[in-house]
This record gives sequence, structure tokens and C-alpha cells, in this order.
Amino acid sequence: MSKKNQQVILAVLVCLFTFRSFSENDLTRYIEHVKASSAQPIEPLPEFSPHHSFKYPDTPERRSPFEVIIVENIVLQKTEGVHPSLEAFSLDELNFVGTLQQDNVMWGLIRQPAGLILHVSVGDYIGQNRARITSITNKKIKLLETRMVDGEWQQRKRSLLVTSI
Repeated sequence: MSKKNQQVILAVLVCLFTFRSFSENDLTRYIEHVKASSAQPIEPLPEFSPHHSFKYPDTPERRSPFEVIIVENIVLQKTEGVHPSLEAFSLDELNFVGTLQQDNVMWGLIRQPAGLILHVSVGDYIGQNRARITSITNKKIKLLETRMVDGEWQQRKRSLLVTSI
């Protein structure tokens, strides 16, 4: 081994031992400093109000919103022949979309322009010209419309044919 290599190896070993003892002394001093210092108090955990669980159904009158509702008998209420929401539109804007039958009463299903579907029966009035429903079948609603023509009230027969939804 040459003299130059020996000097390099000696320099490296001196550096390693010097830095090792320096870092051990520094680490030892830091640990002693931390142990000697007083500990900071830890903040207490915030207090939380207890969570009150809610079990469905709470009473027999309430049902769980997560259960499926099965409707067996739907009772359609007959209004007194007047559908203010259906009288706001012309007959051209209303669509006959189907029928329902309950206890030998045929109900027609009428869709408004906004998409709301209402039920009507014979004797009800729909449309802006107070068209009275005279009959309802699966394919057609027959109407008797009363209009003012040339200063006189005239009645004319109209019908709404079923359209697909």
C-alpha cells in the first residue's frame, strides 16, 4: 500500500471517529435537555353531547322511511266536478294518458303540460271553455264544450284520444 493511500485511510478514520463522538455527545445532551424540561400540559378532549339514536318506527302511527310501501287498495277521491288546475289549460294542451276503473267507475287520467297527472270522471269539467266530460272509455274521453261564438253560447262535441306517456 502506498503512503498516499495510508494517509487517506487514516484521514477517513479520524473523521469518522470524530464525527461519531461529536454526534453521540450532541445526541446525549439533547436527550438530557428534553428530560430536564417540564412537560407541556395536554389539552383535555372536548366534551361531546351524547348521540341519541332514533329507532323507526317510533310509534305505531309512524312508519320507517326505509321500508317499501305496498298499497293494495287505492281510493280515488272524486272532487265536485271542478279541476281548477285543469281549467287553466286549453284542451289542446291536455293529454289523455290512460284510465283506471274502481267499483264500476271509470276514471280518466289527464296530464297537464308540466307533467302532473290528475284523474277525472264523467261530469267533471276541464279546459278553459268548461268542457264537461260525458263519457270515458279506454281509448277516448268525450266532452261537451261550451264556447262563446259571435256573442252567443254554443255547445260543441270534442274528444281527447289516449296518447302514450
